[in-house]
Amino acid sequence: MWKQRAENKNVQFPLRAANNKQMADVNDMDLTREYTDRNSETAFAELVHRHINLVYSVALRYAGNSPDAQDVTQAVFIILAKKSVGLRQRTTHTGRVTV
Repeated sequence: MWKQRAENKNVQFPLRAANNKQMADVNDMDLTREYTDRNSETAFAELVHRHINLVYSVALRYAGNSPDAQDVTQAVFIILAKKSVGLRQRTTHTGRVTV
């Protein structure tokens, strides 16, 4: 499930699973609801796939090194997984997740 990026041999990003293709047209809030209501790993994997590069690049900018940026990126998605139940219907992820 993990693919190594060519430009940095230390950073691994999840691949989109074959069964996630139908999730590509679903918006982020619906994916979050799917994850929280049905504990859908596919929905959460799609959220990660959509946002991991942005989260990692911001973390790298602030941390200044890849290992710390990877830790921050992982922490962001762990926090999202734990707190997603509390997100209101009209909440946007970019307004809720801060590094």
